[in-house]
Amino acid sequence: MKKISIFLFLLLIAKISFSQCDGFSVVIKAPDAMVEVDTVNVCQAAETAFQIDAQAWSATITVANWTWGDGSQISGNSVTHAYGVGGGYYIGLQVVDAVGCTAEAQFFAKVSMTPDFSGTQAGVNTVCLSSAVTLTGAVTPQTWTDGSWSFVNTYPTSYWQGNEVGQTHSHVATVNPLKDEGDQSFVFNVTDDFGCNYHSQEVILEGIEAKYSANPTSGEAMLDVSFSNESYNATDFKWLFVDSTKTVFYSVLPPDSQNNTIDYTFVKPGKYDVFLVATYATCVDTFKLESGINVKKSSLDLDIPNAFTPIDQNGVNDYLTIKSPISLRQFEMKIFNRWGKRVYDYSKNNLDNPEWKDTQYGWDGRLNGRDTFASPGAYFYVITATGYDDKNYEMRGVVYLIE
Repeated sequence: MKKISIFLFLLLIAKISFSQCDGFSVVIKAPDAMVEVDTVNVCQAAETAFQIDAQAWSATITVANWTWGDGSQISGNSVTHAYGVGGGYYIGLQVVDAVGCTAEAQFFAKVSMTPDFSGTQAGVNTVCLSSAVTLTGAVTPQTWTDGSWSFVNTYPTSYWQGNEVGQTHSHVATVNPLKDEGDQSFVFNVTDDFGCNYHSQEVILEGIEAKYSANPTSGEAMLDVSFSNESYNATDFKWLFVDSTKTVFYSVLPPDSQNNTIDYTFVKPGKYDVFLVATYATCVDTFKLESGINVKKSSLDLDIPNAFTPIDQNGVNDYLTIKSPISLRQFEMKIFNRWGKRVYDYSKNNLDNPEWKDTQYGWDGRLNGRDTFASPGAYFYVITATGYDDKNYEMRGVVYLIE
């Protein structure tokens, strides 16, 4: 009689245990994804959240194991997962509740993927500024097939977005990049059937620009000016020098397109415009300084010492040296003693590099180039000169030869 009671008690426990698990089920919820009955649509690389909806009188889940179909797995009631590759994946879930009941669920995940973009090349594109540029973009629908499943993902929405276009609802956009706006960037955007958004790599439109700096931009003739080419994105250059009559009197094509500096000497006074023409393929841009190059008239402004000491030959102040301005086309100096006898003379035409600019040259105190030094005392000089504007100058003065 006691054994029968024990058996009935165990049978009752078994029936109670069975009734506890009867009807226990689990549903996968994907609140961040687009759910289609037993299928979830997921964007590639997007962290998609999944959670458990357990349905039973005891909904305390103690174990929840997820498998994602891509070789990875995780545990937890609420989890996230990101698929690195588009395609189809079966999501599996096994759960155990607090009383040991188990349940399983399975979803199929359609994972979108970043499309292959074609059209205008990504990266830097050199274009003609202030001219219309057409941007084109395209993507190819994706098809996945793997035995028991197959699906197609298209991209019904596409548009260009960037500096000037704002947002065009088209795969084609026409822009007019302006010279003063610098580099401009654009991206091509698409939205697929799953509502996933993707965009191309940045397309940068970079125009050519002619530009240079000049140093100095003004001074007396003859004026040596150095021009530094600061253009960008151009491959070929041409310099044009224009005088006040709008006549091109000098042009140069640097033999090396990377030659960034040229030098030019302006001989005659006047205002000059210098144009730099930069070219890339069919794109051309021209630049000139608004101020131009201003070459002033020559002047006779000499730095003449009042004494020198050539006889001691100690290497200090041994020469009578006059720094002649290079704005003079012709320069002549004659030195006389107190009786009016000429003891030294110097003349130079085309003073592009006058001898007396060098402190190692000048009158060394000797009489007309002989070995004999002139006597200490006062000497008189007469300087005559002609500028590149054909203006004549004359200067007279006294210099002392000191022993």
